[in-house]
Amino acid sequence: KKEEEKMNTGTLHPMLPLLLLVAALAAPGCQGVVPVSLTVKGSTVTLQNGFTQTQFSLLTASLTGLRADAAGTAQFAASRNLVPAYYGGLAVEMYPSVQIVDFPSNDGRTVGQLQSTAGCVRSPALVLHVLQNDTNQAAFEVPSIQNCAALGGFGPGAIDCTFRFSLAELERGVHTHISCTVLSALQVVQLATVYRFTPKSANAWFRQEDGDGILQMMGQASPFFSTVSNLTRFYCVGDGGVDLTDFKETASFSGRQYRQGKLDPAALHLGHSNRTTALLGAGSSVPLQTVLQAGLLESQRCGVQRVFAGGLAPLEQWKDSWEGVDSASMVAAGATLTADVTITPSERNLPGSALPNPKDSDFFTSNDDLFAALSAAYASVGGQSLSHEYAPQSRFSPCVANPDRCYGGLYNFFDPDDFFSVLGGMYSGDPYLFSEVRKLITTNLEFLCRTTTAGVCTQGQMPHHFEPDCSGAGCSCRVFPSKGGGSRRDCVTYYAISGATQTGPNIFWILGAMHYVAYSGDVAWLKANINDLRLAMQFLVNMVDSKFQLFSAPGPLWVDTFIRANFTCDSNSMGAYLFARWSKWEAFLGNTTSAKMYADLANNIKTSMNTHLWEVHSDDHFVTNANPDGSQRDLVDYDSNLLAVMAGVPPAEKAVKVLARVDKGVCAHPRGTWVSEIYYNASNCNGGNTGDSAITMGRITWADARARYAVGGPAAAQVFNDVLLAPLQQDVLANTFLYERYECAGHPTHNPYYFEFPPVVASMLFEVKYGISVDLTSITVAPIDVNFAEWTLAQGVHRVAYNSKRGTFACSFALQGAYELLVHHMPAGTYATSATPAAGRSSTADPCKAAGSVVVGDDGLLSFNSVLAPGCVIKAVRQQS
Repeated sequence: KKEEEKMNTGTLHPMLPLLLLVAALAAPGCQGVVPVSLTVKGSTVTLQNGFTQTQFSLLTASLTGLRADAAGTAQFAASRNLVPAYYGGLAVEMYPSVQIVDFPSNDGRTVGQLQSTAGCVRSPALVLHVLQNDTNQAAFEVPSIQNCAALGGFGPGAIDCTFRFSLAELERGVHTHISCTVLSALQVVQLATVYRFTPKSANAWFRQEDGDGILQMMGQASPFFSTVSNLTRFYCVGDGGVDLTDFKETASFSGRQYRQGKLDPAALHLGHSNRTTALLGAGSSVPLQTVLQAGLLESQRCGVQRVFAGGLAPLEQWKDSWEGVDSASMVAAGATLTADVTITPSERNLPGSALPNPKDSDFFTSNDDLFAALSAAYASVGGQSLSHEYAPQSRFSPCVANPDRCYGGLYNFFDPDDFFSVLGGMYSGDPYLFSEVRKLITTNLEFLCRTTTAGVCTQGQMPHHFEPDCSGAGCSCRVFPSKGGGSRRDCVTYYAISGATQTGPNIFWILGAMHYVAYSGDVAWLKANINDLRLAMQFLVNMVDSKFQLFSAPGPLWVDTFIRANFTCDSNSMGAYLFARWSKWEAFLGNTTSAKMYADLANNIKTSMNTHLWEVHSDDHFVTNANPDGSQRDLVDYDSNLLAVMAGVPPAEKAVKVLARVDKGVCAHPRGTWVSEIYYNASNCNGGNTGDSAITMGRITWADARARYAVGGPAAAQVFNDVLLAPLQQDVLANTFLYERYECAGHPTHNPYYFEFPPVVASMLFEVKYGISVDLTSITVAPIDVNFAEWTLAQGVHRVAYNSKRGTFACSFALQGAYELLVHHMPAGTYATSATPAAGRSSTADPCKAAGSVVVGDDGLLSFNSVLAPGCVIKAVRQQS
């Protein structure tokens, strides 16, 4: 206490002792809201509410604690600290000359001439100014923070800064403001605000309006990457999460830049000949260099530097350190800079600001389903994207960079890999990821084979994947500008890695495009590209044998190593599924002739599959394939049979038999779902490759979940919840990044940091557990388990609150237009419906309507028409009799 009194004498706000007492004694508000508190213990200032705890040291001028509680109950004791031990979470730093010693050294400490506002102990402690300390908002600032040498003690005070922190109740993020004045003229290779955190995967989101996108990295031996692209969001995931948003920087500099001792005004980052105050970065014509950190050491693991003067060159490359930088900036005394950033922590493996807004009482939730879905979207799907490197196009890798990516630089698989990237991105409810999905499907569309070219592709065929280079059959190459300058050769191939020609790239690319349009509401994209979509559909129609009314497939649907051909169960099941759905889309577009054709094709394929592909002796599954001569080949494929059930091919009694056959398999569900009952040996695999013959796959697990959903009932719900979903969901929650496959014993195998299982978990949650499905003119909510009766889903712009016990329902989507709402398992009675426009939006500009009074019968279907607008909340409440 004496030390605290000595430290605080004459420095604290005069009302602070009373305010601290009030805050300590304050009870939660009438709604159970944890109040904001600002407390001081020793030299540590703690600012917190129910969601976020921030701790700042008055001795080291560093952010020493950053913790979160997603539920808002202020349970921080068990929450991991997300800032590193060295230098804390934020600082202002500079290298004062071009002679740089490598930073940091092996023990994590810096050496040489790095100057930082953090990392040294002050005596006496810094002054604390309390700006506000109420139960609903608190703020403090610490002035006179000057640079010190990295290994302790002050050097000459070259820069003087004030750090400010503020937090309000029901906010997840703490608002930080840094303002600095240069006290003496500087020659620096770097003057930057620096933010460092402990989660292991660094993710930078750049402004999409510039045609830019995402850069992700972790575990880089060369941990520094510089760019002048406009950063809009930076987050770290893996062992917790930290989210940086709302970047706003200004500077008033009169500076000149020297390169190798010569004046180079064009190279000056802040290219002002006279001192002016300028908005920097996003929204400005003045570039601000961003240096990302994604290294192995804790102090480099995940961080971002916003460079006001100097800079790391060359751009768009990973570098070992700032050592050897050959340029310096002259910064005059009196120059100023400011930096505002909102920092939002999460104890879960996801960016904190992706969690539901606590102020949205209709849709607030905090549970493991939410955490798993958002972790899948932001850690795996976001981590797949290389849209910064390939801007303005998109590339999705099968693996998150760690630091290498699997499959040797092969991208954009829709066989079906990136179909699940689409699902994970769209179910996130994040418009930024919607745009990433749009770029992905549009990039592949650019390479649609529009004219048959011998040895390369057939008209209407979608590319199988992208390669850095290729030659021979199925290959087509182009030259593109490179992000770092120069050009790159980039190729597509229409054949699988195994050499097979698959139906999957067309089927799953079309389904992915349909999901994008349905969940984003981007009907304009659909109409602009409808001719190409129809060409891709015609490629599939041309495969249907007119005599047998079945796909005569040239290869497998989605396991490229397996030899499957002729009238295969896998391609016919998914073909029937796609044709039935595409029929409705043609009807929406007014093309009734095509709508009928596709509906007829779907029905004919289902009928023919039951005639030609059903195994009559065991009477419990479809065979692998039938041949034109009437012969059959059968390895009891679990994947194909589950797809058939999902697509509604077998009648109900046969569907139950199929599930029973799968469930009695020795390795049916170790973690995920097994490929087949009979092993695909070398003679049954393309090139003898048996790598996928004894494993589970995410895609098959999805088909399994959708098959249980199609059959329905308590038994199907139990298998789905306990056998399919729960083990994989726990793996996502515990590990974030998963392997490509699982073995029979349930051990992970194949490539680490593979993307597929996490978005499959997100899809199973959204489509099956919650039973949400959005089409062009309808929204269906029908959970697989009728006992799952009270829940809220709040994933970005997708928000649903469902209570079949009380008979209440609410939803909000970023959609515009007329939709039929179909809500299942609701109690009978009369319901009053209502529509409330989003806050700040005009009901005239954004028409938002509900149907009025609706009657629900004994079938439990609440069905009514509505007109949606972005953010509009539609509600239905059962009236008491």
